[in-house]
Amino acid sequence: MEPKDDEYRVHLNGAGPLVTNAIIVHVSTKQTSNIHKQLRLEMDGNSVKVKSSMESSVNGVYVVGDANNDGSTNAHHAMWSAKRAAVNAHVSISKQEYLDDVPSAMVAAVGVGEVFYQDQIEQHELQLDDIEQMYKALGG
Repeated sequence: MEPKDDEYRVHLNGAGPLVTNAIIVHVSTKQTSNIHKQLRLEMDGNSVKVKSSMESSVNGVYVVGDANNDGSTNAHHAMWSAKRAAVNAHVSISKQEYLDDVPSAMVAAVGVGEVFYQDQIEQHELQLDDIEQMYKALGG
């Protein structure tokens, strides 16, 4: 294609050029990757189901463009959904950084040893590990 003055000259195989000011192309939208299966993402038909933040059923995994189930399949949408995902990922990371700093802030405010709060966090992480191991043992 050669754009010129809002017109496109399209060169087709075996035919002369077609001059037009618009082109509509239809291509199939089919998942060509199996990463959604590997990550066990929740699906909606052939698309990955996402929240409004573009996050999938697995926390921290964002799906953008026509791979997700919001029904839009164009380049502008892909850029928009990628930006939305990036902003939401940044907010999520910032929240986690804040939560990581909370024990220090609580120590300063309450005057209790930081070791107490770190022990609580480690116990919580151990419980999550136990749950994950049970889930895997049950075939999840």
